[in-house]
Amino acid sequence: MTRRAHPTRGGFTLIEAVIVVVVLALAVPAGMRMLAEAGEARRQGAQTARATTLATGVIEQVIADVNSPTIGFDALADDATYLSTPSTGLYARLAGIASPYSTLGITYEVEIGELSDRTGTVTGDADEDVFRVVTVRATYDDPDGTALELPISTILTEFGS
Repeated sequence: MTRRAHPTRGGFTLIEAVIVVVVLALAVPAGMRMLAEAGEARRQGAQTARATTLATGVIEQVIADVNSPTIGFDALADDATYLSTPSTGLYARLAGIASPYSTLGITYEVEIGELSDRTGTVTGDADEDVFRVVTVRATYDDPDGTALELPISTILTEFGS
């Protein structure tokens, strides 16, 4: 049996181990910072999507109410009654739907504009001013705690007008 003059290396040298530790010490904090920023961006995107879903759902309910034979477009003339009447107002009817969003820090409010023309301008002409601009504003906080507002608007008129 013959032996080799130089045995094969079986492990790392101390210098190689120190280099690996230094590289990891530089790479890990930067990687963790990038992961944290990506997580915040994902949370912000999710909150924005949730706020959009809530605001869109509310505006869809207003559109349905305007086209309903029992509520109709004329209900928008008295926004306090339409929005805030206990048990029959919009806020009361949507309380169950909005509740999960409010636990996530997302709230909304509805603004009903005056009668206006098709461009949203109040002209004073009864034949032209047959529309109302309805805006739903969903409010939520970004990961930094800054309050953000997401407005969604539509212009409505009486069904058949």
